[in-house]
Amino acid sequence: MSSKCALVGPSRPRWGIRVPTPLGQLAPPTLKDFPRPWRRATKLVTSLRDMSYQKRLQALHLPSLVYRRHRGDMIEVYKFIHGIYKSGHNLLPLAPSSALRGHIYKLKKRHCCTQLKSNFFSFRVVNLWNNLPSDVVSAPSVNAFKERLDNHWKE
Repeated sequence: MSSKCALVGPSRPRWGIRVPTPLGQLAPPTLKDFPRPWRRATKLVTSLRDMSYQKRLQALHLPSLVYRRHRGDMIEVYKFIHGIYKSGHNLLPLAPSSALRGHIYKLKKRHCCTQLKSNFFSFRVVNLWNNLPSDVVSAPSVNAFKERLDNHWKE
């Protein structure tokens, strides 16, 4: 009699299974990887095709990826601080009132030991938020905050 081998597992990999890998082997995404759709869309304008990406954005009056990311972060911080999000935990702790210089919504600057943790939302937004003037952060609504933020950053 001949012996036959049976396949124990599937013959092809499953995409839903997570395989643990050391963190050192994972390459973090770079800024070059993100704006591909905008890069491609701005090249569709034939007169701007030979320009660099930054010049195409300026010619079309479009904001850069960094600006859009910072603006989105500040809008989310505004929503957390002003109670639009009803979260039970304290994601963005306010600084003690005795240490304030500037607006009353300053965030507490917390210490982080690793570079990875410094890229978390609750750590990366503190400096940007604390540097905003009080008339911007004390806006009565989200839309007023967006308008004041854009006007402040244009200056």
